[in-house]
Amino acid sequence: MAGFFSSTELASIREVAELGMQTEVTIRRRRVLDEDEPESVYGDDAEVWEEPLNYDESLCMGWLWSSPSPVLTVVGGKTVLLNTYRLSVPVGTDIRSGDRVTIEGNEFIVSDTVAESTWLAMLKVSLRRAE
Repeated sequence: MAGFFSSTELASIREVAELGMQTEVTIRRRRVLDEDEPESVYGDDAEVWEEPLNYDESLCMGWLWSSPSPVLTVVGGKTVLLNTYRLSVPVGTDIRSGDRVTIEGNEFIVSDTVAESTWLAMLKVSLRRAE
């Protein structure tokens, strides 16, 4: 046993964690287009959001939840409650800060990922709404 849990125990914990992941998540990554690409009508700063080359890596199951802020905030002249969105995905999912995810038709931007160094039952991701 190398740590707090054996590899077999940790694998079992991950299996239990993944039982709660019931929502399909599509992950897309930003790619800046080269000047000579036909889609790049605005020069080399044009971008596309595309799924990774391996289609299976762009789809995963996840568990999304939000925590409303207890404080009203003014955004664009409107009084709103800001939600903090969190997403749990299986360990090893190729997801990075700056990626975009689509969950049930809603688009979010990945703010960061939290990977614990001791034992990791699931990958925790912080999101913000893409507006």
